Amino acid sequence: MNKQIKDRPADTGKSRTSWKKRLSGLSKRLGLLGLSTFICLLLLEGALRVMIPTPGMPRELYNQHDEILGWEKQPNRRNHIKAARYSTTQIVNSEGFIGPEYPIEKMHDEYRILCLGDSYTEGYNVEFEDIFSEVLKRSLDGLTPDRRVEVINTGVGGYSTDQEYLVFEHKAKKYCPDLTVLMFYHNDVWLNARPTGFGGALKPYYKLTEDGQLELTNVPVPPVFLFGQTDGQHLSLSQRIVVRSKRWLSLNSRLYENVRQAVKQTPFLDNLVIRMGMGRKAADDTLLDTAAETGRTAVPDLYRVWEIDQKPEVDYAWAVTRALLGKLKTETSAIGSDFFVYYIPNREAIYPELWEKMREKYDMKEDEWDIEKCGRDLSRICDELGIAFFNSTEAYRAAATSFSEVDERLYGELDAHWNERGHYLAGEHLTENIYHSFLPGPHLSRTE
Repeated sequence: MNKQIKDRPADTGKSRTSWKKRLSGLSKRLGLLGLSTFICLLLLEGALRVMIPTPGMPRELYNQHDEILGWEKQPNRRNHIKAARYSTTQIVNSEGFIGPEYPIEKMHDEYRILCLGDSYTEGYNVEFEDIFSEVLKRSLDGLTPDRRVEVINTGVGGYSTDQEYLVFEHKAKKYCPDLTVLMFYHNDVWLNARPTGFGGALKPYYKLTEDGQLELTNVPVPPVFLFGQTDGQHLSLSQRIVVRSKRWLSLNSRLYENVRQAVKQTPFLDNLVIRMGMGRKAADDTLLDTAAETGRTAVPDLYRVWEIDQKPEVDYAWAVTRALLGKLKTETSAIGSDFFVYYIPNREAIYPELWEKMREKYDMKEDEWDIEKCGRDLSRICDELGIAFFNSTEAYRAAATSFSEVDERLYGELDAHWNERGHYLAGEHLTENIYHSFLPGPHLSRTE
């Protein structure tokens, strides 16, 4: 018995030594595994940088926080914007508008047009002279040699109608435009009733009161703006780490961007990421549950304006949009400016094969979804409010038939905005409408 007691400390020592050796071996193996994984990721990152020198979308659009608008263009800049299919130079003036400085006072023979809108209006993916607003200016100048035409472009990527109205009120109406053009895209409807925009950007928005009036909400806007940039004052430490880490990876890693896009294109992974709180939220919990069961990707909220049987939240977003359009008409009339709404079709509405691909991805039944519904609803509202309106969908479809090759399309392949041809077409549409419906004085036909 004494021998057994005497031997126990020795056994315990050997056991401890054995565990230390095991832990040391495990640590070494884990270290080697981590190092080899890190090296593989570096090699893969390097390979992607060689194969894909630049991303399909630009990493930086040079915005800054604004407590009224949510975000705005950084003023007095010369921006170099690069992506896989284009490289452009963007001039931003002291007001944060695209283009040169514009005097507040108009010349006596000047007809001034103000354009409000989002990234389509900003046109960051084409050179300034190719943006539709400059095409419009040159075309009208050629038709009106006795009148000087000026077009001021106030477009900012990610804006919706509420922000565009605030741009008019706070920055643009002092230029006293003869005509104000609102460039309208389908996602404006949903975003007009939301406190956040793209990339989690916090924004101002309007609520409808019980008597149908608009009440501005979420102003001053907390300092979180487009593409996850943040001053982080109202975020927790963990939230700041996540936001800044995702932004750094988005700006610096080809691997991260490619994996992110692959996940978005894979229904199971897309829904898994959403459920883990690492991706965009689906339209509602019921839709997300259905998507998880069927293995398909949930339809993004922004597309719900195409749903034939619209839900109450979409009806409410349309009610807010209608009120904003009425407010813009009232405020433009107050300064003697005509008001015109131009509807921008998304590329899926122009190219049937792209619409079919989207319907397959989200399992959109043909009898439940109509991609032209938003344009028709907007046309009806403008008619009720007495607002001049142009739906360019059919005109773009007609033009698309004359550009049959993929590399001759009106929209970018990787960046879904208008390319030079798309901008030129919009400029021509606006020229026709403005010349014949708004410009004072005798008019010539385009063939004379």
